[in-house]
Amino acid sequence: MIAATAAWFERYSTRVLVASIFVGLAWQDLAELLRPAVLPLSILTMTFACVRMDWSLIGPHLRRPLSLLAILAWLLVGAPLLVYGVCLVLLEPGSPLFAGLMLNAVSPPIMSAPAYALIVGAEPVQALLVSLGGSALAPFTGPGVIEALGLGAVHLSPGHLLLRLGAMVSVALGLAWLIRRVLGPARVVRHGEKIGAITVLLIAGFGIGLMDGMRGQILAEPDLVLGYTLAAFGLNGGLQVVGALLLWRRSRAQGLVVALVSGNRNMSLMTAAR
Repeated sequence: MIAATAAWFERYSTRVLVASIFVGLAWQDLAELLRPAVLPLSILTMTFACVRMDWSLIGPHLRRPLSLLAILAWLLVGAPLLVYGVCLVLLEPGSPLFAGLMLNAVSPPIMSAPAYALIVGAEPVQALLVSLGGSALAPFTGPGVIEALGLGAVHLSPGHLLLRLGAMVSVALGLAWLIRRVLGPARVVRHGEKIGAITVLLIAGFGIGLMDGMRGQILAEPDLVLGYTLAAFGLNGGLQVVGALLLWRRSRAQGLVVALVSGNRNMSLMTAAR
């Protein structure tokens, strides 16, 4: 029974994740309950994704630093410049939406990128390294890009952000190592679907928690919420398409990773230390 349920969650993971958003909107009490757990759920998502990763692949990726640096250059400089150019054409430079889209564009990839990589069939190890590298560099590159484009000063505390990131990563990787140590590689492989199902449920809980208060916002300002939602989807989808095309001919696996981390950014990490 447990194995069948775990297999179902793995098979229909994307549908479960989409459904979690609507569950959060419909059941605001549950969203309010899960809102304080959003950060722990994010850390645990990374933990269980790392449990399933083949850690022996980290070394080969690190021995090809130019590939990793090229991806980071696109994420932290190339993508923001592209978004800036599109926003100049479509929006007023002083509008809140312009500022929000640019802040998103200079933000690092989401920390749970390895978990999403497993769901879509991309390389989780590369997703982890890109996410960690982007999160470490974004506190320095983000404000610089914003100021260089003449969009004002962004006052971030790089030291605070790096300490926050270091704590999150240390907890996630430490727990992942402990779980792998206790279970052993053979059991991890044997129970892969169950671990994957746990990961999907953690991401679903994260999505539900993020919907706290959103139903009231939608009812109060439906046009504004719709416009911002369409802009967010457009930004995410557009960056994913461009990111995928950059490496699709060379490697579809790498193209999937770059697409994933290009569109899905961690704005909360940037705004938390402001």
